[in-house]
Amino acid sequence: MVRRYGSTFDDYSVLYDHTDPEASIRRLIGIGEGRAVEFKSTMRMNLHTGKAGKEIEMARLKAVAAFLNTDGGILLLGVTNSGEINGPSSDELPVSKVITYIKHHK
Repeated sequence: MVRRYGSTFDDYSVLYDHTDPEASIRRLIGIGEGRAVEFKSTMRMNLHTGKAGKEIEMARLKAVAAFLNTDGGILLLGVTNSGEINGPSSDELPVSKVITYIKHHK
């Protein structure tokens, strides 16, 4: 799941092609995290405890706030820090609820 925050940001914007999102996401993952790209394994689930945790939500919100306070960026949800794609299933929410959650917490 990709969410772009902010108005402009570095050269990463040219790497994301809306006509081929899968290739774009894989390209961003290949480049790795940086000033304008952040990976988050989950939106709310603590993978160590197996329970939803406010600290996980706060980490995601801090990344979004950092993007909004700078030149913007791309948040890739369901991607581990090592670049492994695990998808939104870790949050135990259907994708439709993940989308609703993102829209209401931006």
